[in-house]
Amino acid sequence: MTIGSTDESRRMFEAVKQLTNSKATRPITVHNEEGHVIAADKDKAEVVRDWFENHFTGNEPPLEPFVGVPKPLDTPISQAEVESAIKRLKNNRACGPDEVPNELLKYAGANFSAAFSEIINQCLRLTRILVTLGKVFLPLCRNLASP
Repeated sequence: MTIGSTDESRRMFEAVKQLTNSKATRPITVHNEEGHVIAADKDKAEVVRDWFENHFTGNEPPLEPFVGVPKPLDTPISQAEVESAIKRLKNNRACGPDEVPNELLKYAGANFSAAFSEIINQCLRLTRILVTLGKVFLPLCRNLASP
């Protein structure tokens, strides 16, 4: 496998997989920015890491804060949506920045999801977000968006 300065994510994924696999694999060829072949696996791994870092780290400026009159969502987030998102969280995963295990959210019960959906809606209605809520809310947003 040859990897140069290409933006093909699949090839980069395969390179990482081969570089981190402890089993004997066929050697891969990785080129640096000047087009020279890199021999050492450690150096290959650094080039691949740098590629991913540059590929997925944008230089976009931070989002501007919301300015305007606060108003509620047209369709507030329901308790059922929060329950569904929480059910899709995977067990035995490392805690996020909020340090709350997924299992705790999953087995907290209906009272928690009702209160949590109300907190989310109130934060959105007032255009204020609790720092700790933001840390747990983002993974739940991904699950809310999934069918």
